[in-house]
Amino acid sequence: MAMPKRLLWAILFSCLPALILAQAPKKDRLTLDLYLELESVADPQLSPDGSQIIYTRGGVDKVNDKRETALWIMNADGIRNRFLVDGSNAHWSPNGDRIIYTAQGKPKGTQIFVRWMDAEGAASQITHVDQSPSSIAWSPDGTGVAFAMQVEDKATWPIKMPKAPDGAKWTEAPKIVERLHYRQDRQGFVDTGYSHLFVVPASGGTPRQLTSGNYDHRSVEWTPDGKRILFSGLRADDAEYQWRESEIYSLDVASGDITQLTHRKGPDTNPNVSPDGTKIAYTGYDWTRDTWVDSKLYVMNIDGSNSHLVSGEWDRSPSEIHWNADGTGVYFAAQNEGSQNLYFLPLAGPKAGKVEAVTTGAQMLTVSDISPKGKVVGVVSTNAKPNDVVIFDLKNPSQMKQLTFVNDDILAGKKLGKVEEFWYTSADGLKIQGWYILPPDFDASRKYPMQAPYSRRAAQHVRRGIQFRLAGNGRERLRDSVHQPARQHRLRQQVRQHDHERVSRKGLRRSDGRRRRDH
Repeated sequence: MAMPKRLLWAILFSCLPALILAQAPKKDRLTLDLYLELESVADPQLSPDGSQIIYTRGGVDKVNDKRETALWIMNADGIRNRFLVDGSNAHWSPNGDRIIYTAQGKPKGTQIFVRWMDAEGAASQITHVDQSPSSIAWSPDGTGVAFAMQVEDKATWPIKMPKAPDGAKWTEAPKIVERLHYRQDRQGFVDTGYSHLFVVPASGGTPRQLTSGNYDHRSVEWTPDGKRILFSGLRADDAEYQWRESEIYSLDVASGDITQLTHRKGPDTNPNVSPDGTKIAYTGYDWTRDTWVDSKLYVMNIDGSNSHLVSGEWDRSPSEIHWNADGTGVYFAAQNEGSQNLYFLPLAGPKAGKVEAVTTGAQMLTVSDISPKGKVVGVVSTNAKPNDVVIFDLKNPSQMKQLTFVNDDILAGKKLGKVEEFWYTSADGLKIQGWYILPPDFDASRKYPMQAPYSRRAAQHVRRGIQFRLAGNGRERLRDSVHQPARQHRLRQQVRQHDHERVSRKGLRRSDGRRRRDH
């Protein structure tokens, strides 16, 4: 017997509230709209006297669809945390009376500003350039500021076009490409030209270009006497065609003379001068065709002589180099088993060459400043918390103190997916680390859909840290990571020979036998 239409509609309407309730997001879950409320912190810097910390705080401008940054300042114990000025990339002057930072300025784009750190707090824009400065750095005496900036390469063509009248809407001119590197992921066409080094008076004025030529010059590292600047790059005519090649150079600020300090085949980068100005620590490795290569830590004299490996067979890649106060050792960050922590390498004494862990734990620690007295500031994230500013003393690194709590209001009362670590063995017996993320309120008696990402990269290192798109999803997520970079060459060989073939041919076929195209 057919059900009367009125009864059918009555049943449907009676079930509708339950259906809506079942599909409505739970209040204790992260929802997509909360993503726009999340804030970020980065690059905390200690004042020279160790009493204050400036850091960059960022958020989303929901109206204009862009990210905004501002500088905040607080006491070293975290109190009096307050807004200072719009901008980012702050650096204290050598005596702590001023800061330099970058912010939107005139005529356009990012410019360099100087702000006095007295009660008046006067700020001055000291550059008025057409491109955005980067890698800004005080001179040791506080009278100048060095920076890197793109200088446009204007090609002259024999073909001339008539000048367009005012208000004309002509077809856009063709884009002529003559360089190997002309596009970049998430950016599109890159600007023509090369990155060069400049110096400008801290009181403002006309920037003086220190380098020239069709080469890119990156990073700015002053020597303590203020006479020279170290940088990395490759000053060769065919630099774009030399894969994994870069050198470290020394630039005489007064004369502009440039001396090449490293000469081996392979990349040398991240020069960092010792406090007494006699040594340079840097990272690099011998050239190889291997897909993944661990960087090593080296030390050489200030003139480039006596370059030698100091990290030995330690198979992690050092970054964020900081000398200790007396120049007898180097602090650096390195990733291991999905985490990043601070390490120390003595260069003298009975422990010379033996890497020591300063901090430990399942976290991503990025150290941005270490004071001569051993105070360390940085940012830390975990699987359950985004970045926040932290401080600790090298004498007692386990007593790390969290100073900011910028997203606690967003995460309050929210249930996040539980992250579980596991290990498994590859086809050739290599131990590989992985994680799976369980949905909030996971019920082992139920079945859940699972996401398992596939990467074409044979060497991939997954880092710990909260992932908004996964933290509150109602599905499982599988993440894996090869955790031993030194063993990855053997893994790559196996991947190329049979694992990759097994995954790409058999594991990626649909039920009808055809190849999947959506991976």
